[in-house]
Amino acid sequence: MLLRLVATVVFIWAAIASSERKHSSLPWIFGFIAILFNPIVKFPFPKEAWAVIDVGAGLLLLITKKHFEQRNEM
Repeated sequence: MLLRLVATVVFIWAAIASSERKHSSLPWIFGFIAILFNPIVKFPFPKEAWAVIDVGAGLLLLITKKHFEQRNEM
């Protein structure tokens, strides 16, 4: 439950940060992932699907983290 809450907060923050940086699709993607991870309404996906979602969300955060760091250096 705590992990889902932390993931939701992180993806909401990422959606806001990407929106402030004028990205067109990233805020929507991060918002959708925040909804998937929210601790209030749980989505009944099989464990295999959650494994794919977890890995995909983690990779997306890693890829965009590098992009945000490059933008801050400019």
